[in-house]
Amino acid sequence: MISKNFDINDFLAKIQDSSFDDFILLSNAEATAAERFYLRHRNDTTVESQKIRDYIYSIKALMDYARFEIVPQNGVSNLDVGVLKQIKAKSHTTFIESF
Repeated sequence: MISKNFDINDFLAKIQDSSFDDFILLSNAEATAAERFYLRHRNDTTVESQKIRDYIYSIKALMDYARFEIVPQNGVSNLDVGVLKQIKAKSHTTFIESF
């Protein structure tokens, strides 16, 4: 996992220099790893379940915004949008063109 403490800002800081394609791949891998961690530890009272679920939701919301510019109901922060625009600007292809 990229963010060991399930912090979306930590995750974005570590991948902000990635290409658009790498952003999608890394985000998908991170969300999958966080979901697996949550499922393995969901009954463990020492694990912050809500924080992990929020982290997973945030990553998936960012991927939706990056791919389709869909803004989730609870929004995407301006910081996150800024990072996504920076990543998209570096990309020479759009998501659709990369197939």
